Amino acid sequence: MTTPLKLGIPKGSLQNATFALFKRSGWTINVNERSYFPEINDETIECAICR
Repeated sequence: MTTPLKLGIPKGSLQNATFALFKRSGWTINVNERSYFPEINDETIECAICR
């Protein structure tokens, strides 16, 4: 197993634009409003919401 790529996603005004960019690239990010760790449809990537 390889080490996952860890990405910080900005919270706030850039969050939706970042999600749209990922969607255009073929990744889907699912966010739970109470969690800082959204799910992405790629097992080799881990995401965290950064304030």
